[in-house]
Amino acid sequence: MKYKYGSRRRAVEYEKDFDTWNEAKKTVHKRDILPDFETRDIWWCKMGLNVGFEEDGKGTEFERPVLVFRKFNKEMLLGIPLTSVAKKNKFHFELPKYREDGADSLAILSQIRLYSANRLVRKIYRIGENTHDNLTKKLFKLMAEKANAPHAAEHSRIPNGSSYRQYSKPKAKRQVSKLKKEAK
Repeated sequence: MKYKYGSRRRAVEYEKDFDTWNEAKKTVHKRDILPDFETRDIWWCKMGLNVGFEEDGKGTEFERPVLVFRKFNKEMLLGIPLTSVAKKNKFHFELPKYREDGADSLAILSQIRLYSANRLVRKIYRIGENTHDNLTKKLFKLMAEKANAPHAAEHSRIPNGSSYRQYSKPKAKRQVSKLKKEAK
């Protein structure tokens, strides 16, 4: 399947090699020894190839840095993938510089997900408590936003293909007002 990324003007097509990743995933799954990781750690993680716009691993090893946002137990963690592409928006959180090359590193908050510790390859760094607290605040603020915000409603669909917008409160209020007028 071909995927496109980039701006509307300059979309680039590429094909994901799921077969190669599926073979590599078998090795990741069979891993016997789990790494010792903690909340606030940044690890190289075997992200693999994912569906649609979910963040993929990079290179032949399908790896990407991931921040351990929360350790649930020795086998499971809630992680946030990192990127070096600088974006100043509500979906990204800039981390302090830790890379040897001095490049920026941002947590992609919209890509938070559950990971198996089997995917963790090697530890890179540990962020400070204050940075983790600030990231947590920004993430919780993002999660607390109303799902029916105008930008979300315009693109959201329900299973029958209709837009959620037709079920919005203003329309329902207009319908109630209309029914009341007809009842008089």
